[in-house]
Amino acid sequence: MWGRSVTSRAELGEAWKDAGIPGKQMRRSTRSELASLRAGNPPEVYAIAAEALRAIPGSGKLTLLDMGCATGYYSEAISVLAGDRFEYAGADYSDAMLAVARGKYPDITFLNLDIRHIELPDRAYDVVLSGATLMHIAGWKGAARELARITGSYLILHRTPVTEGKTSATEESAYNVRVLANTFNEAELWLLLVKCGFYNIFLKSVYPKGGNITYVFERLQNHPITQDH
Repeated sequence: MWGRSVTSRAELGEAWKDAGIPGKQMRRSTRSELASLRAGNPPEVYAIAAEALRAIPGSGKLTLLDMGCATGYYSEAISVLAGDRFEYAGADYSDAMLAVARGKYPDITFLNLDIRHIELPDRAYDVVLSGATLMHIAGWKGAARELARITGSYLILHRTPVTEGKTSATEESAYNVRVLANTFNEAELWLLLVKCGFYNIFLKSVYPKGGNITYVFERLQNHPITQDH
């Protein structure tokens, strides 16, 4: 069900490209979160992302794409909390976000990619991390299949709003910009990923009240890539 708004679906789809969001995001949240991380007191949301990464078996170096990376701040959380096992790259569709990310982290690769149509080959990265990104996509099923397609072995859906009820879409304000906000029926989300050849190996609630979960899914290596959106 949609709340009262004159914002079109097309406008919502481009909302996170707003040039004012990166600065507001840094001032309101990421600056203080990163300060806590550097002081040895990481926010719980970062700690759970690292815990999800540590749930991936083995010890070999893995490539990781943070799809919907915003200003790239999770590169710090992963480096501090999960060690050097993961070779981090970030991707976002916002030029403004990427400009900040590249300025803050010049040694990291940041790609301009749209989760709705990711211009990468199949199984391009060992691990794909997507934090609170699908929740803002109108065609979220196609976007989820795109994440599954480019994932070589592990897909992490971090900070995913789920419910036992029906999947629903509303609007909310993010940094004074109207954006789409999906809440997913958990069984529906899982079934989509099972059909893409994945099974769950980790889940944990991000916030005490629940309803917002971090998942790790592992690919069945003999399962064909699902291209149908």
